[in-house]
Amino acid sequence: MPHFGGRRLATITTPVVNTFILKRQDDVIVTGEGDDRKERRYSNSEINREPTTLKRIFNLARQNGKLTHVPHIPVLKERSRPRSWRGRSYRRAPERPCGRRMTIEFTDPLLVSPLAA
Repeated sequence: MPHFGGRRLATITTPVVNTFILKRQDDVIVTGEGDDRKERRYSNSEINREPTTLKRIFNLARQNGKLTHVPHIPVLKERSRPRSWRGRSYRRAPERPCGRRMTIEFTDPLLVSPLAA
C-alpha cells in the first residue's frame, strides 16, 4: 500500500487512515488512451478494500504479539447489492429439457444445489 509504505504500524493511527480515505476519494482512475480515455472516481467499496486489508494486518500483528493496540479503522458505507444478486430470489424455476421444472434450493449463497422436482 503506497500511502502507508515505509511507515511502522505503530505510527499508523485513525487520523492517518482518515487522511488516506479522503485522498482516495479525490483520486481519479483513468482507463484507455486518446478517444477511448475514460475517467471515474473510486467507489466506496474499492476504497474500503485497502483499510480492510490494513485492519487485517493490524489484527495479525496483535495476535502475534507485535502490537498491543489496534486503532479504529473506519470504512465508508457501501451500496447493498440488488436482491437478485444475492442468489435467493428466483421468480420461476428453469425448464428442464424433458419439460419438468427444476427447483433450486439455496443453503449457502456460494453453494448451488439443483434438485429434481
